[in-house]
Amino acid sequence: MPILAFAAVSPMAHRAAGRIGIECTVLAAMVFLTLGIVIRSACGTIGPWAGTFVIGCSIAVGNVLVPAIVKRDYPGHASLATGMYSAYMTGMAAFASAVTLPLSDAIGWRGTLGIWAIPAGIVTLL
Repeated sequence: MPILAFAAVSPMAHRAAGRIGIECTVLAAMVFLTLGIVIRSACGTIGPWAGTFVIGCSIAVGNVLVPAIVKRDYPGHASLATGMYSAYMTGMAAFASAVTLPLSDAIGWRGTLGIWAIPAGIVTLL
């Protein structure tokens, strides 16, 4: 499902950024990412499917636009900034993978899915 969301949304990300601005588009993607995480963990049988689709669409927007922001804001250091951005994303994915199973044992799978809305919400507010 995330691959289908990427395929559906990625071509439209630049169009949305052109209409409402790149920062507003990324902010909207972060809001939808947070909502998708909540939907995935809290909305019954359809929640995991619908939430995963919303999450995939949100990540697709970020995958298209965040590298453009990095290149725009750090033109003399684009490769360093892109490397740091990529390393951070990979590190956080590894961290999430490492703590998800122990969290699941402690609070259940729905709670474990839902807890990831907290960092997404914090980043959205920042």
